[in-house]
Amino acid sequence: MGERKRVEGRMRKGLISVMALVLVLTSLVQPSRTEASQVDDIIDISQNYIGTPYLWGGTDPNTGFDCSGYLWYIFQQIGITLPRSAQQQYDGGQPISNSELQAGDLVFFENTGSRPGVTHSGLYMGNGNMIHTSASQGVIITPMSNSYWAPRYVGAKRYIQQPTEPNVDVHMLSGADRFQTSVEVSKQMYPNGFPTNHSDKTVIIATGSEAADALSAGPLAAEYGDAPILLTRSDRLPSTLASEINRLGADRAVIIGGENAISPNVEANLMNTNISQVERISGSNRLETNQLINEQLTNVDGYFVASGMDFPDALAAAPIAAGENFGIILTNGSLRDGGAALLNGQDAFIVGGEAAVSSQIEAQVQAAAASTTRLAGANRYGTNAALLQYFYGSGLTTDAVVLTTGGDFPDALAAAPLAAAADLPLALAGSSLSNEVGSYFNGSGAGSLYVIGGQLSDNVINDMRYAVE
Repeated sequence: MGERKRVEGRMRKGLISVMALVLVLTSLVQPSRTEASQVDDIIDISQNYIGTPYLWGGTDPNTGFDCSGYLWYIFQQIGITLPRSAQQQYDGGQPISNSELQAGDLVFFENTGSRPGVTHSGLYMGNGNMIHTSASQGVIITPMSNSYWAPRYVGAKRYIQQPTEPNVDVHMLSGADRFQTSVEVSKQMYPNGFPTNHSDKTVIIATGSEAADALSAGPLAAEYGDAPILLTRSDRLPSTLASEINRLGADRAVIIGGENAISPNVEANLMNTNISQVERISGSNRLETNQLINEQLTNVDGYFVASGMDFPDALAAAPIAAGENFGIILTNGSLRDGGAALLNGQDAFIVGGEAAVSSQIEAQVQAAAASTTRLAGANRYGTNAALLQYFYGSGLTTDAVVLTTGGDFPDALAAAPLAAAADLPLALAGSSLSNEVGSYFNGSGAGSLYVIGGQLSDNVINDMRYAVE
């Protein structure tokens, strides 16, 4: 499990400015460039110069390259200085057999000119291809099985140490759609259904179409005995959800949101399952619904204050809120009277920068709360890292990490109860793994990665695997 620091055990920090926290994040030790990244980079960089003409002795893309000068130049771009000539490059490096040949290795050829010995070098790209500088065609990709090059091949050398595969198991919790993904998360939480002695056999039902109503439902899930959050269509309960409710052995369903978000037909569908009690928490708008959710919480030790107009900050805070016995207060231009009343005498943590929660709201929070701390980064991923840094601290050690997209709400909403129940950190990623999040998890020792939903690319997942090991 993640070793989270408890707020009540540390000194009150008062107000931390956005810029101060950004400085804390950017001062984190950045991981050294991984070998995996260097291989990817050298393959990408090498192709930028396709078509550059041949020039004997050339090392400049503006004038031309010879074979070894081309390799010398592109390796400089990733901070590696190669010997200058093909023979010298062959004399250095780590010898590699044909069976060990991998992308990023150098390949060498002899008797390609009037001089004896190794006279030509190229970069192996994988799939039997190399990129090199041809005297007749300049920088070009050529199959190594080419009738000219194959008989002249003499061997390969490695200058980028190939990474070992990280010992991190990836568990993909993903369905055909967002509804099925929430079911897969529920199955991970309760593979054998609710235990017979489970104190509260409740499921939370939220719409999969709009994030607003359920943004603050993470702490409610913890309040209800680590209830799964199942996402439904607005007009009907998907059959996969009905099956999951029966498999769990749930006897109560709590719907979040009004009848425009989740229709009475869904209630009727629920009553056709094992469910014997259906409740609805619903206000006239998302902020009133949020207030009603917070009124359901008991023994609250503090509150996160986040924007109710966008999802990432509130959902990044949700598992931490559940573990810390916090509620989440959503705002939209001002702090509601009910929110101010909840904050009275409590610790408050504003999530996100002033574009998300304004300085005016911050002043209202300060006036009501016992202490106020703003946790923010330059964007949603920086804010995610800021939350983790504050509540889990530096040098995180954890058995596993929950990873999901920060680009859409459904997967993160379903992921929150899983992360909270297992006391695991929740990481958000986009089209790439941000430096802030990757740096935070660097060397955390996780042996498992739970990937929620199917929106993250293999590259992002692999980058996280290398980061956490």
